[in-house]
Amino acid sequence: MTLEITQLLDRCGQELKTKGKCYLACKVQPGANHTEIVGLLADDTLKINLAAQAQNNKANLELSKFCVQLWPGLAGECKIISGAADRRKLLKITALQ
Repeated sequence: MTLEITQLLDRCGQELKTKGKCYLACKVQPGANHTEIVGLLADDTLKINLAAQAQNNKANLELSKFCVQLWPGLAGECKIISGAADRRKLLKITALQ
């Protein structure tokens, strides 16, 4: 993982601690071999490969689970607030209650 990605994830983790939520833009590629972060676009959008296919909401569910796992003990829920049917999505991650 690059320094820029680590810094973005750290900022989001700090927002989870202080504000109880953070927002994250991502561009996903469903149907990949592994679910993983593969890059960062110039506008701080995370590029994420998803192993699940984009059928029957499987990729969106996998994305939500994956994002919660990025902040173990901090993140409680991840909701797609825009782009559910698109590759570009805006996520709202909320802290554990």
